[in-house]
Amino acid sequence: MEPDTIFWSLYAFYLCSSAWDVYLSVRQFALYRRTTARPASVEAIISESDFDKARAYQLDKMHFAFITDAFNFVLYSIVFLCTLYPSIWTFCSGIALWVWPGSGEIWHSVVFVLLCSIAETAISLPFSYYSTFYIEQRYGFNKETIPFFFKDRALKLGVSLALSTPVVALLIWIIRHGGENFHIYAWAALSVIIFVMMFIYPEFIAPLFDKYTPLPDSELKRKIEALASQVEFPLAKLYVVENSKRSTHSNAYMYGFWKNKRYCVCGVFDTLLSKEMNELMKQSEEEGKSEHKKAEEKTENEVEHGDDETTNDANNLEEKQPLLNTDEEKDDGKNVTAEEKERRIGMDDDEVVAVLGHELGHWKLCHSMALLAITEFNLLFTLFVFSVFYQQESLFTAFGFPPAEQQQQQPILIGLLLIGQFVMAPYTEFLSLAINVFTRKFEFAADRFSATLGHAPKLCSGLIKLGKDNLSLPIDDWLYSWCNHSHPPTPERMEALKKFE
Repeated sequence: MEPDTIFWSLYAFYLCSSAWDVYLSVRQFALYRRTTARPASVEAIISESDFDKARAYQLDKMHFAFITDAFNFVLYSIVFLCTLYPSIWTFCSGIALWVWPGSGEIWHSVVFVLLCSIAETAISLPFSYYSTFYIEQRYGFNKETIPFFFKDRALKLGVSLALSTPVVALLIWIIRHGGENFHIYAWAALSVIIFVMMFIYPEFIAPLFDKYTPLPDSELKRKIEALASQVEFPLAKLYVVENSKRSTHSNAYMYGFWKNKRYCVCGVFDTLLSKEMNELMKQSEEEGKSEHKKAEEKTENEVEHGDDETTNDANNLEEKQPLLNTDEEKDDGKNVTAEEKERRIGMDDDEVVAVLGHELGHWKLCHSMALLAITEFNLLFTLFVFSVFYQQESLFTAFGFPPAEQQQQQPILIGLLLIGQFVMAPYTEFLSLAINVFTRKFEFAADRFSATLGHAPKLCSGLIKLGKDNLSLPIDDWLYSWCNHSHPPTPERMEALKKFE
């Protein structure tokens, strides 16, 4: 196939895909705009005032999404139509040679990933800033300070690069030296990395971004442990995630693998947990402060006598910091209005157990394993397609790269990007839609699992409270929802749960 034919065919598909996404978003936006009054079908789910707030919030989010998508479309088209990939690769290779004269393709690829990741983060930062400090803050969700915002993004970028660059280097080495079956070796290596990450992420990476504290001994903890025992779930640890320093959005989730499982409850204080549970957390915090203060006073008195052992004990007590921030610390100087506090009503213990019963359903019904199997198949298939196309000279020349005889060899990383982003685009669109269909079925199945344990009424009320806390709007265009939402709308889930009440 001629390079021009390849180029314009791929760009035409990108235009069609973008137009389809815009069409779906316009359908959803139009539904929100014309539904000015609460429909009778959702009266049991949301109050009139909450409906108005959720509608305004969702309209603001979608309006901003249109602007963001338009910017990304223009930027993407410039890179595409101006065939900037060769220029970007040449620039990154020049930087790599300046830093390390005589370096090869692997080091050039690492520099490419580093510089492109930094550039993408810098470009997206203003949009993220506006979303966080204008839209999210306007509706009472944002709890980030400006210093925390930049620190958090820098940390995410640093961790991402620290993890991705060695993987890129390994992948390129395998492809270059793996022979005809390199796609199998690359798939095996990446699969091992995925499984290793399942073990190290909960213990070492996730705590870098959020504070994980053991759930205090309470009625809620005993109920969750009883639920885990009932379904033979190997519960290793039970944590509360202090998400309130970032946002007041609430959720519950489980992660881990095989015997390394965790339940995690996000959005503590004013969101997911009940007022009684919040009081227990505050009490634990005050007790921790009191112990810490006494330890400091004791240390000050005894350090004058050179008591090293006492000093060490006091240092150990420093680790027993309060479980969570106080309301004043949590707000970071921002006042929480009475309206916000009323919205963040939290769940009672039985509702939390019902929601976690839903999460247990995913585990019991092997949904995570099914999605992992799909991921593994997709990875192997993508690498196989790459092995077929990456030596096609016309693909590289279509995007402005010189013929192979004018340079040593075509860059493997660029081949991965071109094939993964453009050649595989139709398949990726289909796969995304198929995964949505699967995950929606999984959500209904997990709801049924929780309901068969006797939690249907509490799961319904818990879903309502989650929607209220997160300002979810329980109306959706059916086509937009079917193509974009991995979770069915709350009204559909509640309708399915009625048979269990």
